[in-house]
Amino acid sequence: MKNTFRKITALTLSILTVASLASCNKDKPEDISDSQESSLSEKTEDGKTIITIGMPGMNQLLLPSVNDFNNKNENYHLEIIDYSKGIKDDDIEGTKALNALKMALATDEAPDIIGLHPAYIAELLQKDMFTDMYALMDSCEGVKREDFLPNVLEGFEVNGEIPAISNCFVIGTAVAKTKFVGEECENWTPQQAIDAYNKYSDSMDFLPRHGDENIFHDFMLKKAVQSSVDLSTYTCNFMNSEFITLLDFIGKADFTTYIPDYEKMTAEENHALAMDSETAYINDKTLISTSEIRGIGQVVANWMYSGFGGEAVTFVGYPSEDGNGAVTRSVWMYAISEKSQNKEAAWEFINSLFSEEAMEEIYETTEGIPVLTEYLDRQKNNKDKEDYRSIYNKLYVPGSNFEEGMYITEDVVQKLYDYILSVKFEPYTDWRIEEIIDEECAAAIAGEKSAEEVAEILDSRLGIYLSERS
Repeated sequence: MKNTFRKITALTLSILTVASLASCNKDKPEDISDSQESSLSEKTEDGKTIITIGMPGMNQLLLPSVNDFNNKNENYHLEIIDYSKGIKDDDIEGTKALNALKMALATDEAPDIIGLHPAYIAELLQKDMFTDMYALMDSCEGVKREDFLPNVLEGFEVNGEIPAISNCFVIGTAVAKTKFVGEECENWTPQQAIDAYNKYSDSMDFLPRHGDENIFHDFMLKKAVQSSVDLSTYTCNFMNSEFITLLDFIGKADFTTYIPDYEKMTAEENHALAMDSETAYINDKTLISTSEIRGIGQVVANWMYSGFGGEAVTFVGYPSEDGNGAVTRSVWMYAISEKSQNKEAAWEFINSLFSEEAMEEIYETTEGIPVLTEYLDRQKNNKDKEDYRSIYNKLYVPGSNFEEGMYITEDVVQKLYDYILSVKFEPYTDWRIEEIIDEECAAAIAGEKSAEEVAEILDSRLGIYLSERS
């Protein structure tokens, strides 16, 4: 069951308070002399103060932003510290590079800015290593609290402070034709998912049966796993009816997948398989489509609309008891070291990631949904852009010619917009927890252990893991 839960993860994180930051006062503290102040930060040859950003490996997507900042800023020069340099190639998981960064954060050699995947940010939050960005928002120029999507801003928070931030995010969810599941099944419960499987599995595939061997397990268990772990208290409880019921159901359900051997298939067979996959939802051969939302635009035309032949869809989401069927993630997050002597400068760079150029780049590359309300509204209204509703006013239905009259309506666009604003944004994860759950659940799915036995093992094993980090 390797990688079952790693595609899109959103375990709730709310840990110990992160140390706060003083204001963006331009004046230096009274207890620092001129000579002491000048020794705190290195300078470039042209007199710019050097600020550093540390990463356990080079993020190539960040380089244009770094170069643009350095070219335009008159006071600061950003240098990247790649902690993977000098480490042998056997560090496949990046553990050694990550440890090197963590060691630096605990010393006076800490970089000013930290760039990390949310799964690695999470384990550092309780160590009081990061600055509260609310203080910077309130005191410095740039983006303010009210500029953010409310659900996103709330998700960034840990005990009322923002220790880390990103400029875009991704939503993972699932949709099905409304005629099969009804409007009332948005964010359906585990029992509704089980009922839908029992109702339709004889006449159509519940999920795609080829290309992902773990899709069924992943879909059914994802939210139940998240609700069984509480990272605000670093405790877990897998001996609950939701998790046990779903794990037991998965072990008994007759759902198998296969991975096609494309090398042995003829060109005609490959084409037929691809065409069958593309028309599965249009022709009512498959019920549920899982996908990522990365903005408003192509997803409306290609996925919500043309992928289902223009028929109405419902966001059933991943089965959940709390009415939150979406899972969310940020691709990359940034924090400011509490030890930094250049917090104002560090914020100036992070703030540049919310510039108009940066946010437009997100849209062009479909990297994710912008976290700022203004730019999501622009996507919805398509201001200053070629209207995708014109581009796709005659949508292409796979296996046929362009269809007349399949127009993307304002209602379809608004439905996606409203859904984006409704999801619970949970960016922080703990990748080690996912690995442990992967390992243990595999035994129940294979029929080697009961769901209750696996739940008991997880409570014990993860209980120990979490207590060591509380």
